[in-house]
Amino acid sequence: MSTIILSIHPRYVKEIFKGTKHFELRKNFPKKIINKILIYETAPISKIVGEITVTQITMDKDTFFLEHQKVIGVTKKEYDTYYQTVKNDNISAYKIHEYIRYKKEISISQYGFKIGPQNFYYI
Repeated sequence: MSTIILSIHPRYVKEIFKGTKHFELRKNFPKKIINKILIYETAPISKIVGEITVTQITMDKDTFFLEHQKVIGVTKKEYDTYYQTVKNDNISAYKIHEYIRYKKEISISQYGFKIGPQNFYYI
């Protein structure tokens, strides 16, 4: 099992920490199995603000939205736009099990990186 640093927009970080977003949607996944994600909140914060424990699931694109639309944090239009370039009918998502918001934000440089991840960094 591995840990990554993942860039997430402030809108979605807020929903994760409110407990209303149960999945983090992605088009590309690391080759290693991930069980923990450090959340790098993008601008204007641009720091690591917390962590989530996860499992990766893969489902049919349409079935996934129908079953989870209330807990993924996006509208149907946003969902369809995001996945329009995915060539197959299956999508993957990280199922969020637990989340921790750090009391103090952490600079990305403490992990040896100069900028936030374009997609993700292994740590």
